[in-house]
Amino acid sequence: RIRLAKSVVACRSAPLTRETSVVFFPLVSLTCSMSSSSSSSSSRSAASERKDFGNMAFAKNKLAAAIEAYTEALTLDPTWAVPLINRALCRRMRAEWNFVLEDCEKALKLDSESVKARYLLGLALMEHAKLEQVGDEAKKLAQRSCRELQLALELAREKGATMQDEIWRAWAKCKYRTYEMTTERKRGRRTALLNRLLQMLAASEEDADADANELRSVFSDAARAAGDEGYDAQGGASTANDEAPQWAVCPVSLDIFRDPVVSPSGISYERERLLEHINKDRKWDPVTRAPISSISALHPNVQLRNAIEDYLENKPWLYKEIASGAGDDMDD
Repeated sequence: RIRLAKSVVACRSAPLTRETSVVFFPLVSLTCSMSSSSSSSSSRSAASERKDFGNMAFAKNKLAAAIEAYTEALTLDPTWAVPLINRALCRRMRAEWNFVLEDCEKALKLDSESVKARYLLGLALMEHAKLEQVGDEAKKLAQRSCRELQLALELAREKGATMQDEIWRAWAKCKYRTYEMTTERKRGRRTALLNRLLQMLAASEEDADADANELRSVFSDAARAAGDEGYDAQGGASTANDEAPQWAVCPVSLDIFRDPVVSPSGISYERERLLEHINKDRKWDPVTRAPISSISALHPNVQLRNAIEDYLENKPWLYKEIASGAGDDMDD
């Protein structure tokens, strides 16, 4: 201690040189760094306790208490995305979509690869599109919603997330809603054009039948020029009752493929359904009965998945077949 005190006195009394500054100032910097690190660790630990309490409240459906706990966690550690995502989930259940949108956008700034934040953002945008109902703004919101849900699905596939099916169905629902909005706009344009032509017909005084045929011909040409191919004379989708082809459907679940895999027999199945089959100690191909030695013998059928996505883009009414409900889970 005496030697240390003497050294300190010597440093303070000696002229400030390059050597003394190199020795003295890093000690101060190191102390500050250690203090900052300790403070950050303490904040995260305290925030984690509030987050855990929020999860418990959520499990008991005490949403107000959960939101309050997540907000406290964020006050303690504003750089943590998890409480933001969990709070957004609570607000989703309360249909507070403006707050869901706000929380998810903040969370994605902290963690751009969060599957749940991207998913909830897509849902919030779709709800905003519903409120707009029609018009360019609704269409833009719906398109952005589809993009966010598509990104969430891609991230979920990369990470092997368990909520892939939920996101897939929400994405399909959004795509179908976008298709409906488009067809409604087209149907409206066709109806307005038809009414205009009928008015012209009513005003005609000579050869009304001939004029009707001519006007209907003009109407058909105008409709095709407006991009309304595929619609019948009543403005409905003439192919809307089409079913998905057999190659696009899992032979076990009879649902359109989301994540097809190929068995050793060369037959494609929906991954989740085939794994359920195998996990019931049925280690054989459901169709051929050929043995399946292990799960590693299954291979993703990426080409089929891409072909189905292309097919759905051309037959968007089939998205309705995919769409269904989704569940809720908290982040750890």
